[in-house]
Amino acid sequence: MPTAPLSAPPEQIAVRSRPARRLDIQGLRAVAVLAVLFFHIGGWCGGGYIGVDVFFVISGYVIAMAYLEKFTRAPRLSTAIDFFQRRVLRLAPALFVMVLVTLVLADAILPPTENKFLAFLAGLSAVMQKSNLYFAYMGTNYWLDDLSRNPFLHTWSLGVEWQFYALFPLPFLIAALIRRPLTAPSGLAILVLVLAASLWLFLTSDATRAFYGPLSRFWQFALGILAFLATRRKGTGRDDSPLSLVLLAGIMVLALLPPTLLLPAAGSVLASFLAAGLLYVAPSDRSLTGRMLTNSAFQSVGSASYSIYLTHWPVAVLGRLLLAEGVIYDVMLVVLSLTTGFLLSWSVEYRLMHAARPGRAVLACLAVVALAYVGERRRSTIPSLPWYANPPLVAHVDGYHNYWWTEIDGARNEFRHAAQFAAGELFRRSVPGTDVQEAVAAHSDGARWIVGIGNSYIQSAGTLLRRYALEHDANLALYHIANCSPDNEARCTRSFDHVLQSLAGRKDQITLVYIAFRGLEDPQGIAGRLVSRLLARLDHPGAQVVIQGPSPAYRYDPHACLSLVAPCASTQSLPVDIAALEAAERNLERLFPSRSGLTTWAPYRDLCTDGMCLVREQGASLFMDTDHFSMAGQHYLYPHFLQHLTRQDHTHVVR
Repeated sequence: MPTAPLSAPPEQIAVRSRPARRLDIQGLRAVAVLAVLFFHIGGWCGGGYIGVDVFFVISGYVIAMAYLEKFTRAPRLSTAIDFFQRRVLRLAPALFVMVLVTLVLADAILPPTENKFLAFLAGLSAVMQKSNLYFAYMGTNYWLDDLSRNPFLHTWSLGVEWQFYALFPLPFLIAALIRRPLTAPSGLAILVLVLAASLWLFLTSDATRAFYGPLSRFWQFALGILAFLATRRKGTGRDDSPLSLVLLAGIMVLALLPPTLLLPAAGSVLASFLAAGLLYVAPSDRSLTGRMLTNSAFQSVGSASYSIYLTHWPVAVLGRLLLAEGVIYDVMLVVLSLTTGFLLSWSVEYRLMHAARPGRAVLACLAVVALAYVGERRRSTIPSLPWYANPPLVAHVDGYHNYWWTEIDGARNEFRHAAQFAAGELFRRSVPGTDVQEAVAAHSDGARWIVGIGNSYIQSAGTLLRRYALEHDANLALYHIANCSPDNEARCTRSFDHVLQSLAGRKDQITLVYIAFRGLEDPQGIAGRLVSRLLARLDHPGAQVVIQGPSPAYRYDPHACLSLVAPCASTQSLPVDIAALEAAERNLERLFPSRSGLTTWAPYRDLCTDGMCLVREQGASLFMDTDHFSMAGQHYLYPHFLQHLTRQDHTHVVR
């Protein structure tokens, strides 16, 4: 192995010449992308999300292997420009093609709900390499929310990658600017500090910030860089011991584990350290691990892993709307994902990576990013774009169009004094130690409050309650309580206690409490017991409590019939088991008998006749999925909700 030239400053970070290409890394990429693929399609890898964590560690290792020596010897702006040029040519063209094709297909396939608009914005964010910040801004919880409607969700990891690339050259450039070369001890100290601080953020931040935030993800790249430095220090020897097989087997076991057996954060940490260990060990081509990772199949998948990752999620989201459920259809989606991935890799990724005129190609990519920025800034005009199928769903009705959520920290009284409340924005935070996501919208300077409490069903009633609050000069507080299952009863009870504590601070101010939980009619269910406990302790004179009763739950996704290219696109209604809905309503009324101040409202009665229930009206989808209302659905139900309220006696105390 050649040594560094004598002219290199001896006090700088010692990095030997770039090593020969390691084929085992390409094989590890294949393992990572297949884990993600089988996690998203078919659910065959219950822990396959760890594939992204492995990708982050590999990125840190490979970037250090390719550029650490260059930045150490020539920490100049020209080196940084070359670094970014190569990254742009390597990653941007394939991403742009995927976004463009997906937008065109999404226009034809996605149902006419607000998700089509949100997918468009997510696509623009992906082009600008900041979709992770977009999803964090929207409060998208990767583990709790229904994420199967946005074909660009997977691009969050590309945003994290680019934010790492933006910061990687900075220590070298700053050191060169102040004319103090980055020494080995100082560079190592910075790296360890970044790893420790970022890992701490990852483990202590709320789920949304920890998952999407670049600062809480940089530790994985730092871990890859440390693995590279450790590999260089030990020399060029490759390992023939069984250790590499143990490390690889550990990654595969984590990918196969059911998600209920291991917390996502724990799985990410374990997978990251196992991947770093495997990169450090560097299995030889003669070892069993080396032979597995360097076989032709793994090498082919690894070479196209980036493009496969780009295409697999749009294929899964859009394909699922056109195909039925079942193993055979999952296999079809896997094959289609691999095929489109290989095609994108061959036709775009590797061809443009070695463009004859790289400067022009980079300028073209930057122009695309600029256009995406302009489009995002002018998002208020998006409904007029010809590709968008149903503009009124974005404008909603009567001006209720503000859908942007922002997350801020602090007490509830800080929410009320936020300047943005003048526009009626909805602010949201995760409550530490609970599974509560609290959202507050101050539509009024008055003291009246509308309160919504529930699981995912309260999210699909948010637009209805916001409209009611706006029209009745009231503020709105929504409490989304997730993960209420028998094996999580203690934490769920703490979540309900937090809600009660919050409501106690607004005594004499609450005029309406709306409760919406799935399975509330089950007398053995935890939700029913805790709601009964909440109602027993609720003491708000004059407040009306409305419990959402049964709503239609379709046997298959109604969007498969609402897509423009689906065979049943003209279907306005679908059959449901009305007898089951009526039985559930009777059970609910036995558990929570109507009395002064407490009533049950069953939306299915306003949607269903003669065993058929509406799934769309005037071209708009009334459902987000099999059983959650879209914004259009909530606006459709709103007059019926008002009729229900006006039929009730609101003058009595709820105790």
